[in-house]
Amino acid sequence: MLRLITLIVSMAALAAAQGPLRFELKRLEKRPAGCTLVFEYPEIISAETPQARDRINAGILRVLLRRNDWPAPDSGFPSLNAYADNFIKFCGEFQKRAEGRALYAYKLVTIFRYTPPILSFRCEASEDGGGVHPFGTTFYVNFESSTGKAIALTDLVKDGALAKLEAVAEATFQRDHNLSRTGSLSEPYSFPGGRFKLNENFGIGEKELVFLFNTYEIGPGAMGATEISIPYRQVSNLLKIDSGPW
Repeated sequence: MLRLITLIVSMAALAAAQGPLRFELKRLEKRPAGCTLVFEYPEIISAETPQARDRINAGILRVLLRRNDWPAPDSGFPSLNAYADNFIKFCGEFQKRAEGRALYAYKLVTIFRYTPPILSFRCEASEDGGGVHPFGTTFYVNFESSTGKAIALTDLVKDGALAKLEAVAEATFQRDHNLSRTGSLSEPYSFPGGRFKLNENFGIGEKELVFLFNTYEIGPGAMGATEISIPYRQVSNLLKIDSGPW
C-alpha cells in the first residue's frame, strides 16, 4: 500500500531562517513482501515567486528520477509513483525467481544549505536491484533562492578563475589521498588524459564547497565515492557570490 506522508516543518527557528521559503517533507514508501522502497525529500511550497518554487521542485524531482547506479542517467519515468511502481513490479517478479532475497531502493534528499542567496540539496541513493552487489550514488543540486535558477559551476566561479579553483581542488585531493604533487594521475584513477578535472557534481554548503565523484566515476568500485571539501576561506576570491560565508 502506498503511503504518502506529509510532515509540516513548524519549528520557529527554522521558519524564521527560511524567510519567504517554506517547505514540506515528503515521504513515498512501499513495502510489499521482500521489497522496500522509500523516497524522502523536501518540497518547496512557498518561495519569492511561484516560478522560483516550481523551478526548485522540478530540479529536486529530476535528481530523484535519476537511476541509482553509475553512470546515472534519467530513469525515463514521468513521476516518482511511476518509478516506484516499476521497481516494486520488478522486485515481485524477482522474488518468484530468487525467493528469500529482499530488494530495496532508497532515495534521501536533504538540505545542504538554506542560507540565501543559495539553496543546495544533497540526494543520496542506494539500491539492491538483484545484481551481484548493491550500489548507490550521491548528487547535489543548487539553486538561486530568489529565482529558482539552477546553478552551474560557471555561474559560481568568476570568469577566468576555474583553473585556479581546479588547482586548489587538486591539491586538496592529492593531500587527502597522499599523492605526489607532480606527474599524472594514473592507476587506480581514471581521469581523462591522466589529469585531474572537476565535475559538475558539487554542493554549496554553509562553510565549504564540496565536489563528489561517485563510485566508478574516477576509479574502480573498491575505491568507493570520493569527496573533496574546500573551505570558502581558500577560494573566496574566486567566487562570484559576495553574500554568505565567503
